[in-house]
Amino acid sequence: MSNSSKFSKGLGWGVIDNFSGTGINFIVGILLARALSPKDFSIIGVSLLLITISNIISDGGISTALVRKTKISQVDYNTGFTLNVITSVVVYIILFSIAPLLSKGLNIPVLTDVVRWLGIIIFISAFSIVPKAQLTRAINFKTQAVAASSSSILGAIVGLLLLYQGYGVWSFVVQQIVRQTTYTLVLWSSIQQLPSLQLSKDSARNLFSFGSRILLSGLIDAFYNNVYFYFIGKIYGGHHLGLYSRSDQFSVGLVANFALVLQKVSLPALAKIKHDRVYFSIRFQHLYNKTTIFALLFSGFIAATSDHFIVLLIGAQWEESIVIVKILSISALFQPLIVLYQNVIQVYGKSQQYLNIEIARKTIAAILFVLSITISFETLLYSFSLLALCSWLIYGYFTQRIIEQIELLQGAKSILMHVIPSFIVCAIVYYVGLLYTSHWLGLIYQTLTFSALLLIYIAIILPQRRKQILSKLRCLTSCVR
Repeated sequence: MSNSSKFSKGLGWGVIDNFSGTGINFIVGILLARALSPKDFSIIGVSLLLITISNIISDGGISTALVRKTKISQVDYNTGFTLNVITSVVVYIILFSIAPLLSKGLNIPVLTDVVRWLGIIIFISAFSIVPKAQLTRAINFKTQAVAASSSSILGAIVGLLLLYQGYGVWSFVVQQIVRQTTYTLVLWSSIQQLPSLQLSKDSARNLFSFGSRILLSGLIDAFYNNVYFYFIGKIYGGHHLGLYSRSDQFSVGLVANFALVLQKVSLPALAKIKHDRVYFSIRFQHLYNKTTIFALLFSGFIAATSDHFIVLLIGAQWEESIVIVKILSISALFQPLIVLYQNVIQVYGKSQQYLNIEIARKTIAAILFVLSITISFETLLYSFSLLALCSWLIYGYFTQRIIEQIELLQGAKSILMHVIPSFIVCAIVYYVGLLYTSHWLGLIYQTLTFSALLLIYIAIILPQRRKQILSKLRCLTSCVR
């Protein structure tokens, strides 16, 4: 199997893997949002942010270090596993201790118990990091997809049963614990050689030299996210925090999930060809162009259809989040492109540069945050879009310094080439939605219109696939009729 077809297959299974995990969680989140108020939903948002930070710490950048390593042994896997288990225990103890302070600061009493119980995921997740890295190195995302789908389905069933029995937020906590436990067990049953508790000084030093900077970069990013969540809750109240948390999952979250798949699949694939920089730059540019089209169209589609799908999926009590989704969709389109640049930096082992970029990004973010949060909530949202643009520019500039053939200007041309056609497609989809007062009909016809225009657009830029696309257009036309 060629590298290109192996990558495509890996990307396909990666999408299934990601949809199985985050997709089913997303559906459960919709049902929770319909049952809870925005203020209640803020509990889930804050809790998940804390768990994200904790998981970054317990991982310690070890998984990335294992994936990008050229030659690897079982000792490396065992050492990574041991480091993950030890740090997960330490992190959970810290999280357990600070939970009451966070609960008091946000004036959410139940947050203490929710964080402490949900934090169990940190320890369970530590056992899945190394097996997942082993499968990722082999570009084996089929096994990961099976693990994600089976665990997510079981977790969703348990969570929904509890939700409809009136357990509210706790149904989400149990769902997450069941899902992560099942996922870890399936991964462990799928690998040939299980990791064990072993600590090699040389291996730990090698893994930590790269992973520590990735860890610090992740912590800076997660800390920033947590801080602005805290201040949104303090300044604008739990209602706005809940609205923002839910809107972020609809806009940035959906596109970011694709970005995570892209990062997971492209990192090992690019690592295999890093020694041929000319071929590397050609493959990168090909991937970048396709990703640009997806990011523009998908983020635009989310913004164009939000008037219907927000009310339809989570209820009229969330109508205020429609505007938030539209604004955040602007920043969402940059996420997959930033991820591609990040992968180049990680593939070539520039972890110190990666850390420096994150420090620069967060300095800009802090300035924008302070300037905007005191003006208005809407201004704060627009500042996130400006930050995303700045992040794309910074990562693109430093990637160009690593490989001259990957020009930032070329990346900008790729965006400019597709931004106007994408805007026209999404504008048409938006105005189609205005023709219908029924949210169901509006969303259905918007989706059909978008699908048809997308196929036409692809037929124009990929003429070799016109016959295949024309047959799909006929099917869509018959559906409309």
